[in-house]
Amino acid sequence: NPAWVNAQEEAAAVSGIINAKEQGVSMGDVLEVIAFYTGTVPESHFSVMTLREKLDEMIVATQEKLQESASGFDSPVDVQALLNGAAATHGVPPSLEERCLVFVRQRLHEVVTRAERDLRK
Repeated sequence: NPAWVNAQEEAAAVSGIINAKEQGVSMGDVLEVIAFYTGTVPESHFSVMTLREKLDEMIVATQEKLQESASGFDSPVDVQALLNGAAATHGVPPSLEERCLVFVRQRLHEVVTRAERDLRK
């Protein structure tokens, strides 16, 4: 940003626009905006906090959708297929995969454990 730009005011305007949008903004977009203002706008500034809250909301919504989908599968193959395509399908950046896919990974562990147990019977 040029010296004459007030980065905090700019960040406030951008965060307000992003937060108001219901569609058309991805987790990657929000991450890029946060990264852009990192080091220029304090982490405690309301604009950065608003962007982080928006990102958290998006992560939780993705987790809920994936958890609902995963709960419908009892086959390790089906859960693994969901896991394999989840990041691309839901626009999850690599840096957020661990957070977004945690419930699918848990479900995969559950169904694999159950399948192994059933095989031993």
